[in-house]
Amino acid sequence: MRVSVLLALAVSAWGQEQVSRCPVLQDTVKSALASRVRTRYQAEPSAVVQLIDDSLVTGGCYHRLIFEVQSGQRSFTLPLYLSPDQRYLTRDLTEVRPLASTAAVQQGAACPTPSDAPAGAPPAAPTVASVSPAMLTEGARTAMGPATAPVTLVVFSDFQCPYCKRAAEWLKAETAKFDAKDVRLVYRFFPLSFHPWAKPAAEAAACVAAQSPASFWAFHDLIFANQASINPSNVQGRLLDLALSLPGVNSANFKKCVDSGEIAETVKRDQSLGASIQVRGTPTVFINGKLLPGLRSPEQLHAAIQEAASAGKAVQAAMVR
Repeated sequence: MRVSVLLALAVSAWGQEQVSRCPVLQDTVKSALASRVRTRYQAEPSAVVQLIDDSLVTGGCYHRLIFEVQSGQRSFTLPLYLSPDQRYLTRDLTEVRPLASTAAVQQGAACPTPSDAPAGAPPAAPTVASVSPAMLTEGARTAMGPATAPVTLVVFSDFQCPYCKRAAEWLKAETAKFDAKDVRLVYRFFPLSFHPWAKPAAEAAACVAAQSPASFWAFHDLIFANQASINPSNVQGRLLDLALSLPGVNSANFKKCVDSGEIAETVKRDQSLGASIQVRGTPTVFINGKLLPGLRSPEQLHAAIQEAASAGKAVQAAMVR
């Protein structure tokens, strides 16, 4: 009896952890999926297609979706699986390795960059493991912390990416545990092409940063906090409301910046920088120029910052002598 209870608790805990790390399907995505199913399976114009169930496959971030199709007097259900990056639907999902090996899937969960490579092409080069810190931070207006800090974290991020939201929370919490003079955090815009409102969010954030770096970080937090309620239809209005809620943002200057389109070059420069070092998804984090291979937990992040802080302080001390 006791074993059964412990097993049930373990399964429950696993399920809760899985839900916390896997992206939730937003209403806009659900609607788009239903529309895709209608087209793919050539449903009649009068048919009603709706998603009636969404559950996660044990051991990963695949969604098992059940669609109901109603056409006249007929009604049937259609089970499909959605890939973790929300790009592919498939009828079948065949497990090719045991559950014990799925830990690797959990490590470094990220929103991947889309690939346009033809079938059979060689795999893309991996993200560069070490980059000049100066190259990563040059010209950034989205920095928090002194340039003399022994630790500099640079994150390539996408405001619509659910993994980036989680990473932002971890970065904020873990960097706050260190002395403010010891850690610098730099945000780089890397909106992914398959996230429809990520680019306008990045441009709006860049406009806020142009007025005030401090306001940028407040805006950054607001976008991620409201991520679930933002969609392509309301993004412009929601971004305006969020920006104008900040005391450091001038309404006229913000609107002029967004409407001019000139700030798009700032976002493109960050994207070009990311592309030049083979950034393959978001979030991608560098600590003192070294790639953090996957962002798996707050504890892993804290340990990496601690190690970099010790090494960075040692280097600074040696330079003083």
